[in-house]
Amino acid sequence: MKPLPTALREPPAGAEPFEDGFQPHSCPRPTLLLRQPQLHDLPPGLTVLPKAVSEATAREAYDFTVARARDDAQWGTYLTLLGEDEATGELRLSLKGAEPEVEELARKLLQEFWRNAAPYIRRDLCHVHGFGVWAVIGGVGLETSYHIDYAEIYRHQTNCIVPPLHAATIQVAPVEPEGVEGGTFGAHRDGLEHYRRHGYKGRYDDDDNDDDDKPTSDWGTSEGWMYAPYTFRQATLHSGELPHACDRVKRWPEGMRRVVIGINSFGMIEGPTELATPQHSHAFKVQFKLAQLIKKVGPEGVAQMLIEQKRKRNTLKSLPGNEARREERRLDEGRQ
Repeated sequence: MKPLPTALREPPAGAEPFEDGFQPHSCPRPTLLLRQPQLHDLPPGLTVLPKAVSEATAREAYDFTVARARDDAQWGTYLTLLGEDEATGELRLSLKGAEPEVEELARKLLQEFWRNAAPYIRRDLCHVHGFGVWAVIGGVGLETSYHIDYAEIYRHQTNCIVPPLHAATIQVAPVEPEGVEGGTFGAHRDGLEHYRRHGYKGRYDDDDNDDDDKPTSDWGTSEGWMYAPYTFRQATLHSGELPHACDRVKRWPEGMRRVVIGINSFGMIEGPTELATPQHSHAFKVQFKLAQLIKKVGPEGVAQMLIEQKRKRNTLKSLPGNEARREERRLDEGRQ
């Protein structure tokens, strides 16, 4: 698997200078930002959609996510938009075929979400290349840092921030509100101007923000914040330009996990990059780990490790069958 590309692409036309306090290791250019086309029908701020998916599908998403191996609980994929079926109103989608179970669940979640969200985003579909869909999991102590969503691999290639057109979440853990404290989702209606002031993961935030439970110093005090406490089957929807976060989870039902599905709609410029390596997908995780390894030991170090692995595998050919299989498993575990 190739490492994250280094400055393979020129920034897109129309991008503007924008600093958020983060510099990708793979692309030392000054940061730019590309704005998406203006949205037609989505209201400013945060839109909350109760019962956005069926109970059966929400529980399926929850069970599927918590049942995955501990180190691989997060999952993600990308569904390419082919259009909207005029007869049924369903989205016509193309699946990658890389992780079939993940992609089929993502398709089901997206289709059910679409039935409730269509009035807000239908007229924007002409600008949409496809949808990133993923799951994140956590529990007590979890918090989601202040950020905006953007095409991550594309930024590593160009250092150009490209937010999605629309950003959504679906809360799928079957919990009762009285069993939950904290973990509230919030989005700020001032959008990119608020993000410009506070920066990537709040790097420009006020130094006197000593409350570790708050994502930003103005959380709970600024009128621009709009909130949605965690609620089973509830979706949130807002412009991709709105920064957002979740405050720290202080209480959560014992034996349950906090699972959130994310959905982003991406445009024609950055969408193909998301399709190639969807965020939180297996391919994305492999590339991320390799990039971290290169950062730690350098390209020469990685090359030497690969040479050593190849030498050991060649040695296996001379070993008896059972011993060779044991060594093969050991090498695979070390590579992971």
